[in-house]
Amino acid sequence: FTVTLNKGTQTLSVSGTPSAPNWKEAFTVSVGGNKGALSYAITSGNASINSSGVITANGAGQVRYSVTAAATDLYEAKTQEFSVTFSKAAGNLAPDYAKPTNLTICVGHTSDDITLPTGWSFVSTTTFGQVGNITVSVTFTPSDTANYNSITENIFIAVADHTGGTAASCTTDQVCTECGEVLVEALGHNYTEQVDNTVRTIAANCQECNTYWYDCSRCGQSAKNDANATDKWYTSNEAGAHNMSRDWTSENGQHFHKCTVTGCDHVEDTEDCDGGRATCQAKAIC
Repeated sequence: FTVTLNKGTQTLSVSGTPSAPNWKEAFTVSVGGNKGALSYAITSGNASINSSGVITANGAGQVRYSVTAAATDLYEAKTQEFSVTFSKAAGNLAPDYAKPTNLTICVGHTSDDITLPTGWSFVSTTTFGQVGNITVSVTFTPSDTANYNSITENIFIAVADHTGGTAASCTTDQVCTECGEVLVEALGHNYTEQVDNTVRTIAANCQECNTYWYDCSRCGQSAKNDANATDKWYTSNEAGAHNMSRDWTSENGQHFHKCTVTGCDHVEDTEDCDGGRATCQAKAIC
């Protein structure tokens, strides 16, 4: 009799595969049930596998791979496909991860006043009420969210007192040299100085006086140059000139030149009247 025996079938199985391995960590496929030499190939997904069955993923997601057991004298060759899903890696493994350091702020500010590097944000708003190193929580969100998870960490904020810069002037604020906060607002001009420096109006006659613009008592600026100080002027004691008549005026035995400005009784060139002779019909005239 003749009996023909067929080759056996190899049964392949994979063990020890994590349910969701981190794609940044390569792992080795553990195959059992084979009789012939093993070889491997990636059938889909962003990964590679070497001749020893070590899978190296290039990102998160599912990878399908085949395992082939070569034929032997007693067994047929066998190829079987398996899959593994890689999970995202931790945010601190992302290429753009860099934990913020050397952050400073002044007392009284909040974390909203601090600019963090790209990808970082505060978990909640913190008010810095005292000097010292304050611990706050921040979250990093990688630019590649398909392959990396966000991560929350603690960082230190150095809180300091305000440092005053140049003292406030009439037109400039005093600001903190550390944070730029206004410590003292501009003082504004104090137009109180009567120094007769800048003429506003010239007296037209002796019944008027010159007017002048006040100067600022702090910086010396004239109110003339300030559009908001049009009322900051004063009248001096410096009266204008008399307008003397060329004609003589005579009274009480004297003649003189009199100022023609209404309300002014100023006279000049006063002399006693002299000369002339009275007659029976006419008075003596100077």
